[in-house]
Amino acid sequence: MDDSTMTDLALVTGKARKYLRTSTVLFLLSLLLAGSFLMVVERQYLQNRADFTDNVNVHLIKVTGPSLRFADLAKLQDTVRAERPGAAFDVAMEYSLGFGIPDTAGTPRFIYGIDGNAARLLGLPAMGSGVAYSMTPVDSRRITLQIPIVEIEAGGMSSGRTTMKTLALSGGVSRDTPLGVLGQPDANALYVDGATFRSIVEAAYETTWARFQSQYDKENVFGTEVVRNAYVHLADLEDVKPVAEAVTAKGYATSYTLKAFDDLADSLNTTLLIGLITVLIACLGCFAYIVLSFNSYLNVSHKDMAILRHFGFDARRLGQIYAHRARSLLQLIALVATGYLVVGGLLFLPTDRLRFALINVAVCLALSVALYLVLRLIVIPRHVRLSVLTLLKADKEFE
Repeated sequence: MDDSTMTDLALVTGKARKYLRTSTVLFLLSLLLAGSFLMVVERQYLQNRADFTDNVNVHLIKVTGPSLRFADLAKLQDTVRAERPGAAFDVAMEYSLGFGIPDTAGTPRFIYGIDGNAARLLGLPAMGSGVAYSMTPVDSRRITLQIPIVEIEAGGMSSGRTTMKTLALSGGVSRDTPLGVLGQPDANALYVDGATFRSIVEAAYETTWARFQSQYDKENVFGTEVVRNAYVHLADLEDVKPVAEAVTAKGYATSYTLKAFDDLADSLNTTLLIGLITVLIACLGCFAYIVLSFNSYLNVSHKDMAILRHFGFDARRLGQIYAHRARSLLQLIALVATGYLVVGGLLFLPTDRLRFALINVAVCLALSVALYLVLRLIVIPRHVRLSVLTLLKADKEFE
């Protein structure tokens, strides 16, 4: 299309362009409103995901007494499998010596060992063997424990000897982790992995871990509650409540974050679904609005089309002219909307900002392309194919 053609078109269609300009502004505002709805829904989704779906604490069931034993690990695993066959889960056992072990400075340290996925319970990528983790800041990178060697006697336990054990020390573990929230840690608590805890027990009682487990489960001659808690982690949020109820039915005491929220997963899904339907309706409304507005613009342009037809423009060339106008309109709208969605997404969304901003831009561009195809292939041809007399008559009726 040459420049003279566009100049002639601008002179002929000035009145209609004013109508289109007003419609464009209104459409852009409605599209930005729909984009705002979309970002609100995305923000709610991301917040729900952070608070529930991706929050380890919500996926955990804390299992306590009465009087947990080492054998309860297998019982809990069997209970979960029976209640939710095929569910992804793991069970971690938390152990405690039941008494404090002084370090070389004389400070009593309460040692807790964790078998299973210990790192998850402390919010760590991994736990090292021979490393003690603290939820309080530490001044040293190493700590030496004076482990009492316990002797079992008829009247109870006694200790007259000690053995030294040095561990690496890591501080600053967050109290927002599962053990911080559910475990109620002591101020001087130190957490170690299962292998480190076993070595401490073997040193304190001068026995093997297997023999210690057997004697503990049989009659617990050690006079202390070593198996402190069990933590059942379920990958699917919907499995938490039924598994907790099944474990409780077996006689265990349980506590879990979702206990106060019945049917929370359904409620969250329903809220998000309503939000998505609202956004979809808003987008369809924007789509319909621009189609109807452009159709009205073409109605206003019937006289202009008749004049251009009189000057020798055929239907194909008229179609190109108005398709160019539709393309320019949608490009401008898409450019403004893209900038708004990118900036809004980066500033408004709590996480995954760039990814969701790009998704929003892709939705905007897809909507623009779909609109252009509808206008170019359906709406515009209905008008430019009319005869000169029909165009003039239709223009008169429209006025």
